[in-house]
Formats: sequence, C-alpha cells, structure tokens
Amino acid sequence: MKTFILVVALAWASFADAYIYSVKGLVEAAFAGRELDNPLEIVLRHQIGQRSSGQLLREHLYTDGQNVLASWSIEGSNASAKGFVTADAYNLMGQKTYKRESRLFVSYLTSLDPQKFIENAVEERFVRRDQLMEFKPGYDLKTSPKTWKPNNYYIRQDDIFLKRMVGEEPAIQVTGTDEGLDKRLLFFDKDLRGLRRIEWREEGRVTAWNFDHFKKFPVGAYFPRRITLSRGDVDVISSEVVAVKSLKGADWDKIKKGYTPATQNISIPSAVEEAFDILLRYR
Repeated sequence: MKTFILVVALAWASFADAYIYSVKGLVEAAFAGRELDNPLEIVLRHQIGQRSSGQLLREHLYTDGQNVLASWSIEGSNASAKGFVTADAYNLMGQKTYKRESRLFVSYLTSLDPQKFIENAVEERFVRRDQLMEFKPGYDLKTSPKTWKPNNYYIRQDDIFLKRMVGEEPAIQVTGTDEGLDKRLLFFDKDLRGLRRIEWREEGRVTAWNFDHFKKFPVGAYFPRRITLSRGDVDVISSEVVAVKSLKGADWDKIKKGYTPATQNISIPSAVEEAFDILLRYR
C-alpha cells in the first residue's frame, strides 16, 4: 500500500504548475508490498553480448533483507558459481572477488526496507539529503486536518520533475549529482510501480540500468520484468526477471547452509568469468 504521505503529496502536486514528488515517497511506493520478514528468491536470465556469440546466464538472488546470496550458471553447460554479495564486492566462494561500482541495482531488487535503498542512493550521490525533506520546518503532518495548509509547506524540488524518456512514456527524474559532464540520475515510474532507470554520466558518456514491463508478482509487490544495461545507445546486457518467490524459514535456512563453508572450492570456467566482468561491474 502506498504511504499516506505519498498519496497526499501527489494530490497536492496535481494542482501545481509542475509535477512535484518527494524522493522518500517515490522510493516507498517502489518498495510497496515487500515484507520485512519475508525472505525472497529472485530469478533472472541474462543475455550478455550479442545473441549469436554472447552468453546466456541464469542468476538466483536470495535475500532476507540483510544478507544477499547469489548463484549463477551458464545455460547449456555445467559452468556455475555461487557467492556472497557484500557492500563492496561479489565474493565468489573460494575464487575471485569482483568489485562493485554501485549498490543500487541489487539494492533495488533485494532490499525489503526502502530506507536501505535511500541510504545507498545518498551515499552514491544519486540523491541529496535535502531532497528527502518533504515539508518546511514548522509543519506538523499530525495536526488536525482543519488546520492543514499543505501548499504553503510542501517543498517543491526544482530537480525532481516529469521527464519524457526517448521513445517511452514520461518518468519522474531525480537529479542527485550535476557537475558539468558528470551526472547521477534516478528515474521512477510515473505510475509509482518502481524504478525505471539508474543513470551515470561520466565525462559525457552515459551508462544506465533500465527497468521496464512492471508486473505485480505473487509476493505482493511490483518488479520489472525486463532489465537492460546500456552503454551509450548500445544494450550490453538484456535481462528478464523470471520469478520472484517467497522463501519460508526452512527454505532460507537450507539455502544458507549451501553457502558454507565459505572456503569451499568451486571451479569457475573462463566463460563465466568473462560474463561476470561485464555483468557485475555496475551492480
């Protein structure tokens, strides 16, 4: 269920000259339906590179909101690997460590608490702390409705607005960093179903994760069915969210046992390593 604050904010925005939303409300809407005590399994299928010569990689992400475990396998072969997702890296069991350039991709898919995503977005400069403020000092949301004057106290953020994306419906753009050729932007679905895009502009070059075709899965929350990683105008990775499943306590315990001891040796073919180099860098 969308938060009361977000519903009120959207109602006010409809009477304004521009679409005004709060980052906090947008993120809370994107995570609506996720339960803090409900571990999840998220199954993805990735096409890395061109269909004629690329790799088809299947990925399982397991999370209880605090820990994130992962397994990968190359379709059509016995190549596989499993590991832990930490704050800074993917640690493959007994093998290689892959440094993470950003936490937002995995945080968006696996966090059960929207505040965790917000903290990561602020740390990585996709969101500024002043953008989290919804009301001017002195306004009490709990005051009797007879005394509410929302338009006088709601903060209108100049860098949060409706933006038409190329060839697609408009999305809500949040500009966290804008320093010449370097920008960090988030785009949210205008229908409040989730995150549409995580974008880096580094020295003018654009890299982005794109999320689309939202579906409400049986777990009760919206997730994107289609995901792409683009560099410039080229899609480097095309992914599909195959399933989002709830895990019972016994299932989660069984999965965790499969990741111990952490030093067990798993053979990782070079084809998997090459795919990881592409897949994991910006997530």
